Amino acid sequence: MARSTAGTKICIVKDGATTGVSVTATGVSKAAPAEVTTASTGTLKNGDLVFVPAAGTGLSEIDGKWWVVTNLVADTSFDLLGSDTAASTGTFAAGTAMKGHGDADMQCLCLSSISFNRDQPDTISTATFCDTTSSIPGSATSAGSVDFGGYVDITDSDYKELLKLEASGDETVFRVMLPNNGYITFPAVINQITVNIPLEGAVAYSGSATLKSAARHLF
Repeated sequence: MARSTAGTKICIVKDGATTGVSVTATGVSKAAPAEVTTASTGTLKNGDLVFVPAAGTGLSEIDGKWWVVTNLVADTSFDLLGSDTAASTGTFAAGTAMKGHGDADMQCLCLSSISFNRDQPDTISTATFCDTTSSIPGSATSAGSVDFGGYVDITDSDYKELLKLEASGDETVFRVMLPNNGYITFPAVINQITVNIPLEGAVAYSGSATLKSAARHLF
């Protein structure tokens, strides 16, 4: 069944955001979703972003990825929305602490559109005089890109935040909340903001960002 996009909420981690919250896992269940146990959940709450470092738990299914917090029980546990460690062969080992980002670290955007473009691998020619059409698959040079647009208002903090991220070239993380349809999360670097000035109409902007890893739909 098709669902309306009305109510979609798109937020990004602010440039230089350092507040965050550090959470050290004391255990991770092998389940769908995976439950993280911890002695302290700090200021984390449901809907917050949390990053599990590459050496965070020893379970490859969740390590090195961004997740959305759900089913949080204060100072006890929380689930990683959309995760599945049920068939994991890894062994839990507490490593680098997880880093969480909540509302204080994030800026919500009033976008008019957003779309994702996955890079397709090129083909590498292996042509010879015997076979002039021979080729082998190449590899994509990046996880893809994101195009987005909105309307310029210099009094709005979201437009200013996008300009700051474009100027710094720092990585940010998008959290797209889809009404009754889960979340889409992805780390990206904003590489261009272009202002569009029509002869008559609203001043708008369009932007693009390079994905640092593929966008993931968590539900």
